[in-house]
Amino acid sequence: MHCHFLVISSLLESRIGDTFQFNIIKPFQEGSTGHYIRYEGPPYWSFETPPDVTCAKLSNISKNHIIYKFCAEREADLSSLEKPFEDTTYRKNEKIRGTLEEDQLYKECSRQIHNQNFGITLLNVSAISKNRIPPCTVQMIIWDISHRRARAYGPYGNYSHKSSAKVSLNWDLLIPFHEFLDRKDPLMTTEVLGELTHLVHVAGFLKLVTRKSLEKAYKISPALGNPPGNEIYEFLENSHNFKIIPPLEVDVTR
Repeated sequence: MHCHFLVISSLLESRIGDTFQFNIIKPFQEGSTGHYIRYEGPPYWSFETPPDVTCAKLSNISKNHIIYKFCAEREADLSSLEKPFEDTTYRKNEKIRGTLEEDQLYKECSRQIHNQNFGITLLNVSAISKNRIPPCTVQMIIWDISHRRARAYGPYGNYSHKSSAKVSLNWDLLIPFHEFLDRKDPLMTTEVLGELTHLVHVAGFLKLVTRKSLEKAYKISPALGNPPGNEIYEFLENSHNFKIIPPLEVDVTR
């Protein structure tokens, strides 16, 4: 049995109006780049489930989000899942400018960073959080890391990407992860042996944030700037085996 997931999220909270983000999640295959496809566009789409395909809607998903699971005996039967989005939406990639990149404060932040750049510019999270690099914010820098293949160092791992990276971020200060989420509420939260895993959006990408209950330290996967592997697919595929926390009981600020 082959299964793909369709994650639909409203961008209303991001002040983009009547626009939705559509993420198609497939099992990871070595050398493939089509296992995580992002679309963005109006919510007007229709999909008629083919006879050989089953469709199930996942439960305990926070408001403004929907997650569908499509399965078929033949993987080829799932290819029709992408067709409704080709005309009404556009596929997201790193060459398409995002909403944040059009923001004047973001442009000024990038200008200041790149004007002082001689090779790799190392920025401390503490300096950003204390407005020593105005008007930069941690969210803006994370956007650079995610879309420009920059670097991040700190207690959460050593994330190294292309040698041409312009920005590196030193996590010398713990920033609560809810401060850089695109939306305030996780799409889904599971608990296993006291460990909470949140499915969230960071800089336009789906990420998993894992932390021990009542602890502040956390792990982000895939790492900032890294292309996704099989983490998100396995999380969704195995979610029925975990305790799913109802969205109204989830408070990421605690």
